[in-house]
Amino acid sequence: MRQEPSCAGHVLGGTGVRVSKLGLGALMLGPYGNDDRGACRRIIHSALDAGIDLIDTADGYSDGESESIVGDAIADRRDRVFLTTKVGMRQPAVGPDAGLREVTAGAAT
Repeated sequence: MRQEPSCAGHVLGGTGVRVSKLGLGALMLGPYGNDDRGACRRIIHSALDAGIDLIDTADGYSDGESESIVGDAIADRRDRVFLTTKVGMRQPAVGPDAGLREVTAGAAT
């Protein structure tokens, strides 16, 4: 009988938050990887169903499309996900600090 790998959680640094040992990196979700939004949604849901609750994305992944795909896919499961992202990773054509400008502008209000 095949034994499934354990995704059982561990505490993330000094936060006290428990997350799965495995995470899903969303770099490949979107036009720079898999442009099929339905398939991307199934990938995310499969990971969640397998016990993975840590998803990492960034504004620079597929020019922000990865964050949009992840957001759509977890909308009905948001309480089950620990979501990480990075800002300021956009390509120079968009602006090297495009995401960072948006975050700092929001923080100032």
